[in-house]
Amino acid sequence: MVPNLKLYSILVLIPLVFLPIAAAKLQVKFEKYRGHYVFGHEVRTFQPCSSTRIYWVKAEKDIDGHLRETHRKLTEKPCEAIYIEVLGRLMDKAADGFAADYDGQLVIQHIELMQVRRENDCKER
Repeated sequence: MVPNLKLYSILVLIPLVFLPIAAAKLQVKFEKYRGHYVFGHEVRTFQPCSSTRIYWVKAEKDIDGHLRETHRKLTEKPCEAIYIEVLGRLMDKAADGFAADYDGQLVIQHIELMQVRRENDCKER
């Protein structure tokens, strides 16, 4: 009976350990960001409208692939900016890698709009 008690204790404790972590992830609030996205060799950046800050872009594999493919279709050469509207969240500056060279990181959760860059992109909509 003691081995069953240990197993029961483990099965009860595992959810208690991981539940707060899962709940914290569910409470992440994403905000809307509008601005210019640049993709190229060792470059994945976002500059919000009316800001001088530039953020390294992070995204799940499928979102990252969609960003890259659409960027390629909308531009004539790498490192040209396109206008995007996304839902995401800002994170602190990375400690190392290419991302460490930027003001922080933008984690993109959802893409709402991607289009060729225009002069009036960042005017209020």
